[in-house]
Amino acid sequence: MARQSFKFFTPRDKPKKRGARNHKKNKNKSEKRQQKQTRYKGQGWLLSFKTIHLGQKVLHFTTPQPIIDEINETYNKNLKNLAQHNKYLAGKIENEHRIDEQLSDHVKKYFENCFRMYVYECKFMKTINLRQAWINEMKQHEYNPFHYHIGKDGHECGLSSVMMLNRPNTYGKEYSREHVPSNGHLELMSGSGVLSYNQLRVDMKIGDFFIFPYDIQHGVYPFNGTTECRRTLSYNCDLGNDIENLYKGWQLSINILYRKKRKEYMKTVTINVEGASQGQWSTFLLELNIMKKAWKRYGVDATLKAHSINKIIALGTSHGEINKKLRRDSK
Repeated sequence: MARQSFKFFTPRDKPKKRGARNHKKNKNKSEKRQQKQTRYKGQGWLLSFKTIHLGQKVLHFTTPQPIIDEINETYNKNLKNLAQHNKYLAGKIENEHRIDEQLSDHVKKYFENCFRMYVYECKFMKTINLRQAWINEMKQHEYNPFHYHIGKDGHECGLSSVMMLNRPNTYGKEYSREHVPSNGHLELMSGSGVLSYNQLRVDMKIGDFFIFPYDIQHGVYPFNGTTECRRTLSYNCDLGNDIENLYKGWQLSINILYRKKRKEYMKTVTINVEGASQGQWSTFLLELNIMKKAWKRYGVDATLKAHSINKIIALGTSHGEINKKLRRDSK
């Protein structure tokens, strides 16, 4: 068939452009931006972090100022009643006090979420158990020699952390190599490697929060020339060894509502499922959802409550539409 060229056409009026305020695309962008900013609205804080590779991962968080203020206020208020923690620590520091029992649940939840983000970032499945937290108030000429941490009963699999709560305006004079300062700096050292970094020296700012494995060696250099204190908080977190327990104890709550003689009666059934993998658990919930639909015709309204149940049912009853949409979007 011969190629045809069309040189004449009837022009159409272009549709009017909608204003930026009412544009659907802009509206979706603003909604997504707002959802992203409130991702962790359950605790009110956005957990933003940077990943540093020292053979093992080190996560650097920026702690919100209200968390810093609350910890400092708790420490100053309870200082006289806090137990000395020096005999359990490696630091050559006079004032080291344990504080985990005085921290509010709100603050503990923030630490737990940060440790959970580390576990998620490393893509391994471990249970999280918060252990001791303590505050170091380092004065001039004091220091923290290089050391590593262990958990409860010699537990070696876990995470340690350092958060800067307050710092002096100056760390004093560097007696040599002023272009490579070390006074008051935190230093982390990990496994050696020709093509990898194994050392990190940080001049921590207020709000800086570093999480790293127990076995990473770390220490703090002394400083001079000031009467101000360098205040930091450290928190230990043991990671569970047995992955099998992660799939034990799935809990499911079934609320059954039926009407009899114009009165409402509610019955609750709780089912504990042990030994089920994630796939088996999803299948189990889908089968219960089928049973729920079957009983609805007889006037029985059942409500299923379990972790991520709405997402599991949506994916299990989508007939591939969601997967098709994902494939289209990826092209």
